[in-house]
Amino acid sequence: MSTEELRRQGLTVTSCSTVIRDFLVSGHGKRVVYSTYQSTHLVAAAQADDDSPHFDIAIADEAHRTAGESSSQFSIVLDERRIKARKRLFATATPKVFRGRKSGKGELLFDMSNEAIYGPRFHTLSFSRAIALGLLCDYRVVVALTEDEELRSIGNDERTRVPESHTVDAVAISLLKALQHFGLKKVISFHRSLKAASEFRNLLTSIAPTLSREGKGPTTFRADFLAGGTSMARKKAVLASFRSSDAAAHVLTNARCLTEGVDVPAVDGVSFTDPKSSEIDIVQAIGRALRLSPGKTVGTIMLPVFLAKGDSPHEVVEKTDFRSVWSVLNALRAHDEDFAAKIVEASRSAGRRQGVSDIFSKVNFLGGANVVGIADVLKPIVIADMVDPWIVGLHYATERFKAVGDCNAQGAEVWPPGTSDGFPLGKWIRTQRHDHNRGRINPIRKVALENLGIVWKVENAMERGISCLAAWKERFGDANPPANAVWSVDGGSDFRLGAWVSNLRVRYAKGLLPPTYVERLRALGVTLTSIQDEWWAAGFRAATSWASKYGTCNAPQSSTWPEDATEGYPLGNWIVKQRILHSKSLLSESRCRQLEELRIVWKLGQQKGEKSWNAGYEAAKLYAEVFGDCNAPQSTCWPAPDGFRLGKWISEQRQSHRRGSLSEDRVRRLEGLGINWSPPVGRRAANGPQGSTSVGNGYASISPMSMELGLQRTCFLDFSLTLATKRHRMALRRKPAVEKSK
Repeated sequence: MSTEELRRQGLTVTSCSTVIRDFLVSGHGKRVVYSTYQSTHLVAAAQADDDSPHFDIAIADEAHRTAGESSSQFSIVLDERRIKARKRLFATATPKVFRGRKSGKGELLFDMSNEAIYGPRFHTLSFSRAIALGLLCDYRVVVALTEDEELRSIGNDERTRVPESHTVDAVAISLLKALQHFGLKKVISFHRSLKAASEFRNLLTSIAPTLSREGKGPTTFRADFLAGGTSMARKKAVLASFRSSDAAAHVLTNARCLTEGVDVPAVDGVSFTDPKSSEIDIVQAIGRALRLSPGKTVGTIMLPVFLAKGDSPHEVVEKTDFRSVWSVLNALRAHDEDFAAKIVEASRSAGRRQGVSDIFSKVNFLGGANVVGIADVLKPIVIADMVDPWIVGLHYATERFKAVGDCNAQGAEVWPPGTSDGFPLGKWIRTQRHDHNRGRINPIRKVALENLGIVWKVENAMERGISCLAAWKERFGDANPPANAVWSVDGGSDFRLGAWVSNLRVRYAKGLLPPTYVERLRALGVTLTSIQDEWWAAGFRAATSWASKYGTCNAPQSSTWPEDATEGYPLGNWIVKQRILHSKSLLSESRCRQLEELRIVWKLGQQKGEKSWNAGYEAAKLYAEVFGDCNAPQSTCWPAPDGFRLGKWISEQRQSHRRGSLSEDRVRRLEGLGINWSPPVGRRAANGPQGSTSVGNGYASISPMSMELGLQRTCFLDFSLTLATKRHRMALRRKPAVEKSK
């Protein structure tokens, strides 16, 4: 959407930090700032002053982009000193992105598993679960191989004009065959350059009629080309034509303009016809294939590959155009965690047939008899070359980090622990330290391990961290650096101080931090509880104060504490959030128990009943102040003559107690007022002789007016009651009874 279109919708578009700041500090109501990652430095500049307003929440979409270098513009949103927000929420479909070994790196490109930076996962919707819920369709990968002989037969057709490149020809033929074989109608083809995308569109249009005549291609075919620099009007026209096309098959070729942030019509599949697409673009393109549309049950990911005559399986794997297979299979690991786990397991099992079979259950090899025969030979080679054993070690190091807060396995420790055939994680970590200390570890691997809290030199790691922290405090005035803070130490090396402190908090929360270090860190001024814990603790303190005044913590949503403070804590909103977390089972048992001790009402529908019960309890408490207990006769109203029907209410509490439906808290409170769960007959006889009238002590007792269940009915006259506070606390003010002379 263009800036002009945004302005027409009433939105302000600016690249001036002063305008952003004025927007944040002026006016009332809800204010939202939308920014690209490339413009977050403007938002940071708008919040540069100490008194600048904080966002309630900062939401980072496509958050895997933030997991790169800490100096990147994408990482600004992680810095709590620059983007000031009370909370941060990161959303992504791909928390990890891998690069295949055949692309030359064999590395993990992005990883958001570090809780010290991103916090714990709030919600995970797995790929398989999304399919089960009908949010995504399942997928299949089609490796369409074309041989030399078939290519020559197409080239001999005089009506077909093809370029010199056999590889490009083969890819086009493979794609058209796959369209026909799987009945695909709408497909997007991704390329590395505008020239390649445009030429491929022309080639498809030229070859399609020949394949159609031979029954190997779609009966009617159309191809269009879209470039990143295309005008918005032209782009909309091409996409509209693609959406409404009635051709048997329609291919839209493009170069990096249909990945993130573009509204593309539903497609049956995507094709990667160029082996040098970036991993991120491949991940996003696969997302196009997984979108649902009417009648669609599976998304197809096509990988056309040329197989020259005489190529061995190993030669096929080494071919440049086969690299797209590595890239796509690794991109699927980012989408499908089950698939990623199978790859790790297959690597551990050294390519056993069963493991390989599981991984390739969704991969189809399409081609002639010779091509299909070679697929079984290719599969174990693909696994062996796609999975770096180092990634297997990182997988188990990550599992340990999730369980105990760091990856520092020791000695002969295996993971999962206690298993006879577990991964030798202790040995693997020792190897990583050895490589690091000799300067042989890849920088990306180094960062991945540091995100898991690895200690490179065990004997002095804590002392080094404390020393850096003290220096940080001396310079900045506090000992709580942001999560991505880096401190330069002697020798020119950088110490990831923010991640180190965050990992300390994780270890402290799990009871893994030695008490001596806890004392030293606190003396330095380190807050060992997380920001989320501090937020909850502040709310609970306010809730406790409220409950001490009003009996429960159920403050109305607009309430603050202290009530008379101009900037009180928003207790009402905090209570609402606790109810929401409780309804979604996201509140820990200990926190639930703490709030229940303050008599929280989890469901608002219950609060009406809670208020009614509290009204009865207050009346019972006042009654007990007069008579010493709350055992009012069945027909008693308090205060008389038209007060709360206390006698009936007490009877209902006894019935609930007999049924076992009265909560322990209510039982305890009523027993504090001296309730008798099985009252004797004539309980109130001592309050006044039968058939007499007594006056004194501020009340008049007249009995019996009637008898009910053997209990005397008593009315109390000339009684005055006031509200001691606006929260309806009742207090008794007695007036002397006056008997008029007749």
